Amino acid sequence: MPKSAAHPNLKVIFIVAVLALGGFVYLKNNQLSSNKTLSVQIQKTKTFKSSDVMDFNINTPTSFSIEEKFGQVTIKNTEGIITVDKIGSDYSDLKQHLSDKRIQILQKLSSVSEETIGGLESISGYINNSKLYFIMSENRVYTLSTDSASLYSTLDQIAHSFRYPPN
Repeated sequence: MPKSAAHPNLKVIFIVAVLALGGFVYLKNNQLSSNKTLSVQIQKTKTFKSSDVMDFNINTPTSFSIEEKFGQVTIKNTEGIITVDKIGSDYSDLKQHLSDKRIQILQKLSSVSEETIGGLESISGYINNSKLYFIMSENRVYTLSTDSASLYSTLDQIAHSFRYPPN
C-alpha cells in the first residue's frame, strides 16, 4: 500500500480517538459536578410547629435551633438568624397590604417574585441586604427574613415548607 493512502486513515483514527477521549472527560466531569450538587442539597430537616399565637408549621434543617418568644420565631445557627413574624392586615390581598401607604414595602422590594406557597399567596424579594418572604393567610401576613446572604437558600427552603393552618 502506498504511504500516502495509509496516512489519511491514521488522521481519521487519531481524530476519532481524540473526540472519544474528549467526550469521556466531558461526561465524567458532568457526572462529578451533578453528584456534588446533589449531596449539598440533601439536608436532614425537622418540623417545627409554632404555638397557637403564631399558628404555622415549617421544616428547618436539624442544625438550626428554634425559639419562639413574644410572637416571633427565631431560627439560628452559627451563620446567622432567620426570623418569622406575624401581623394582622386590613387587607385580604397581599399586594394591597404591601403597597399600603403607611408601610410601602412593595415599592422598596427588588427582585420581586410572586408565587403560591402551601396554597397561600406569597411575595418575596430583597430590601438592601435582607431577603424577605411575605405569606398571607386570612388577613394575617407572615414575614420570613434574614440579613445573612449565606442563609438565603436555607430561607428559601424554610419558606417553601411553610404551612397554615398547621395539621
